[in-house]
Amino acid sequence: MPDVHVDVVDGRLEVSLTNSFTPYLNISQVYLDLYRHTTDYDTRIYLEKNLSSAKQLFNNVSARESTLLKCAKAITEIQHDFFTSGSSSLAPMSLADIASSVDMSLSTVSRTFNGKYLQCNRGVLPIKSLFSKKMGTNSTQNISSNRVICLLQSIIDNEDKFFPYSDAQLCTIIRDNGINISRRTVANLRESLHISSSLIRKHR
Repeated sequence: MPDVHVDVVDGRLEVSLTNSFTPYLNISQVYLDLYRHTTDYDTRIYLEKNLSSAKQLFNNVSARESTLLKCAKAITEIQHDFFTSGSSSLAPMSLADIASSVDMSLSTVSRTFNGKYLQCNRGVLPIKSLFSKKMGTNSTQNISSNRVICLLQSIIDNEDKFFPYSDAQLCTIIRDNGINISRRTVANLRESLHISSSLIRKHR
């Protein structure tokens, strides 16, 4: 069950919580009336204690939902193209970026997203899967690791299967695309995609 919905409406992103409990939480009128009219001291103290606990619970639920919605909206601002343009690449984004945007601590943002899922036109995604590390480039533009992985996958998919690219050649091609990357990083990304070395990929 997704916790957050992101919908594209007339080119705009609308963010909402799937199930907000805040509008449906309330205290029984029976207990409120009893608290107001009882003359029994022990009953009044008992009701006062529990009504206070209930109000605190409502406040906590409301605060958690408000934080999740605020942080989710911050994500859509950074990843706008991912949700609207059909791009397979994520913009570089860290938990620290969101924490700074919403003026909350890094630990609060991390807890807010733990185990949370988001539904959009791409399906249901773990919210933390939308975060992508920055990688160096030959320009001032920041590139996410997700974009580099997509580029690497595309290069290998379109290579000559009888003469597949070595990691050094892949590194050169990616650098020619303006991304400063090492051969070792290319090898690590290739392995993360469960793609074999050029020697094993070569058709005979």
